[in-house]
Amino acid sequence: MTKKAFLFPGQGCQTVGMGEALYHEYPMVKKAFDTASNITGKDIATLCFQGPEEELSQTVNAQIAIFTLSMGIFLTLKEAGISPDMAAGFSLGEYTALCAADVFSLEDGVRMVAKRGQLMQKASTDHPGAMAAIIGLANEQVEEICQNTAEFVIPVNYNCPKQLVISGTVKGVEDAAATSLNQGAMKAVTLNTSGPFHTALIADAAAEMKDYLAGFTFHAPSFPVYTNLTGALLASETVFPAHLETHMVHPVKWQTTIEAMLKSDVSAFAEVGPGRTLAGFNRRIDRNAKTYTLESLDQLQAFINMPVI
Repeated sequence: MTKKAFLFPGQGCQTVGMGEALYHEYPMVKKAFDTASNITGKDIATLCFQGPEEELSQTVNAQIAIFTLSMGIFLTLKEAGISPDMAAGFSLGEYTALCAADVFSLEDGVRMVAKRGQLMQKASTDHPGAMAAIIGLANEQVEEICQNTAEFVIPVNYNCPKQLVISGTVKGVEDAAATSLNQGAMKAVTLNTSGPFHTALIADAAAEMKDYLAGFTFHAPSFPVYTNLTGALLASETVFPAHLETHMVHPVKWQTTIEAMLKSDVSAFAEVGPGRTLAGFNRRIDRNAKTYTLESLDQLQAFINMPVI
């Protein structure tokens, strides 16, 4: 029996104008935006639809904007009777996957993601750093380069074959990126972030996030959720505040996550949120994996009206 999986994107996929057509067409998308705006005190719709890009791309804004649109699309699918057999989310997207699976409410999800964005934005100031995608080298080669770099830098996002993101101090990332290019990498692309995310350098922010999450109620997922912390199915005994603390400072094992879902007989994926980054990773992980992107009105309408997925 074949199955479908929903994938929720992480920070970096935001673009000015995202979700505007969906907002005007689908009441559940508008509901998600209105909920987020009411709780945060920010006009999330205007932020997404008009920007400016510099403001939208700030961690404190990008995370809540992506979560809000992703949940709006998910709720629209749910209202249409379309639910996944399983789900996963990339970094920030894991909060969306957990919210979609009823681990916590939309309202609480907004509060959590808003707090996460605030803490990670502050961490960028307190612990300046950088991230870069190394393209064209094997994981083992990039890992060795990081180990041999004098300044702090580690591999953090295992995206797909021959694409690994590194994170650390600015000099550490610059030095490791330069060495990677010298050793045959096709590209070393500096990411639009200012913090050493998914490293121990932001452990103080992660600890504060754990303390904040202790004030919320969590429930068992209503459908299976795979975590990019391990690349495996989320354990039934998961203690979510501790899990999400570790999640902030631990590498994202995305390729392992997708491979595990494929082994669970997934025949189709849907990228539920802005962008098509995860669809691109899937093509590199398994060329035969079908991934639908749902960021535009036409794409979402076609997916809802599809007779068999």
